[in-house]
Amino acid sequence: MIESKDNWNYSRSLLFAYAVPYFHLGLRSSLPVSKTETIGVQVVNGWNNVRKTNGGVTIGLTSAYVRPKYTWNVNYYVGPENQNTQKGYRNLIDTTLLLTQTSKFNAYINYDYGQNRDAIVASNAEQSHNDKLLNHWQGGALAVREQVTSKSALAARFEYFADPQGFQTGTGVGQDVKEGTATYEYKWTEWLLARLEYRRDWSTIASFHKGDSNLVDAQSTVTAGFVAFFGPKR
Repeated sequence: MIESKDNWNYSRSLLFAYAVPYFHLGLRSSLPVSKTETIGVQVVNGWNNVRKTNGGVTIGLTSAYVRPKYTWNVNYYVGPENQNTQKGYRNLIDTTLLLTQTSKFNAYINYDYGQNRDAIVASNAEQSHNDKLLNHWQGGALAVREQVTSKSALAARFEYFADPQGFQTGTGVGQDVKEGTATYEYKWTEWLLARLEYRRDWSTIASFHKGDSNLVDAQSTVTAGFVAFFGPKR
């Protein structure tokens, strides 16, 4: 979810930050094909773009299967995402199983796999071959949430993200990143939430800042925040 009030935790997940795009610009449609399933098609300007430099579009195919105790969403995106060329395609599959076992307890399992093939920019056969590098990444998440009282809730999340080429994290060095988060939520009113959160991130390489110049392979954060919602009463 983009809207902070609809997230179970205060901080964003690793998969939200690295595995999938933040936003699209384009067109989308959906069609219920049965009482339980809705499918859709999207034509968008790629990943995090209002305009693209290569003129190509990304196609998205979506499916939402809804039952009383669970919802299964699957999204697939494919299109050219390299700068100034339509060569080299990016593929992403994103799937989430949301479990709604009771009115107070929910859980979800999320898995993402993506790959991006480099563009071929050289005419020389040897250089062209060397430029067909396939970058790929994948990750999984497990989260649970319990509505303790009408105003209080507890949530926990664990994630694992693998980026062998350092493509999505932008480091250029392969790494595996994990994080664990625990969040307490208190609803003051229909329009105001307070959240207190502890989060621990760790990686196989030193990639977290400590001070002005040092990098370490793990970090802990404690966050207290408020989420205000402006809109019609639900």
